Amino acid sequence: MTVHSDLVYQEFVSPLYKKYEEDPNFTVSDDKGEKMHNIQYALLQECQSGGCFEPVLFEEEDGRQLVIGFKVKGKSDYLFLDGQYSKKDEGAVMTTIIAECAKVYNETGVIVNLLAYIGFGDAYVYGPF
Repeated sequence: MTVHSDLVYQEFVSPLYKKYEEDPNFTVSDDKGEKMHNIQYALLQECQSGGCFEPVLFEEEDGRQLVIGFKVKGKSDYLFLDGQYSKKDEGAVMTTIIAECAKVYNETGVIVNLLAYIGFGDAYVYGPF
């Protein structure tokens, strides 16, 4: 079954804005006082608390695990991709994303839709979620 990306956003991401709106790590202001929302932070918090998201990781040369996106557990046809890494390491991150999409397709026959966001800096995983 294909679900429109707006509905996926409404069901899984939109509720995070209300949940984290009072958290100063989520709602931040830029130099001009404009409010911005760090959705990457909320997605990471959801991963750590056992929520419906799980990180997509890219192993760097030094062995650190960089979070480059998120999957929704049980919904393999959508992947949230952190757009800030689209050119990192000459496309190596995108190769990881393509491999993840190919794995899902080979296992399920489902074509993965990519939904982009821009993270507020690098996020690394140190240990299991």
